[in-house]
Amino acid sequence: NQQHCTHHISSIYSSKMAQRTVLDEGSASTTSIEPHPDDVLLGRKANAFNHPGNQRYRHLITQNLRKYSKCKTRLNKGILTEQVTSEIVDGGRVKFLRLQESCKKKKEGGEIWKEVPYRTIQGKVAHALRDGVTKMTFPTDCDSSTAEKNTVPRINYCNGPCRV
Repeated sequence: NQQHCTHHISSIYSSKMAQRTVLDEGSASTTSIEPHPDDVLLGRKANAFNHPGNQRYRHLITQNLRKYSKCKTRLNKGILTEQVTSEIVDGGRVKFLRLQESCKKKKEGGEIWKEVPYRTIQGKVAHALRDGVTKMTFPTDCDSSTAEKNTVPRINYCNGPCRV
């Protein structure tokens, strides 16, 4: 069974690598990218937090927290993390962008955004899932069998109602 899981992971990874249009580790974008509404902006500022792509990202993470919390092995957590990452980047349509440190003061007419490597995206997704599970709470106003089947974990990443 372990061999089957390992083979399944390698086949998923191979097919994703063939489809991937986001950057691999070690390659660098040479031009600035204009952020689109679906892109995820890395950073701690309000413009990143309120960006539609970041709101979608947080929503997808929240949707997968229960599955992640039920994963017992590192292998299963890795598989789920890859599935969530793949869903978020949507075949390369959604980019994760970081504001260049040297350009944060809007030098020469604007900000310069660079796409981050896929490995960085996977790390961000894995961290969000781990962090979300530690903050996860479940409703207590109904019996546990109903709560387990019919409710979504409550995490307020959005500071209000989440909009997608």
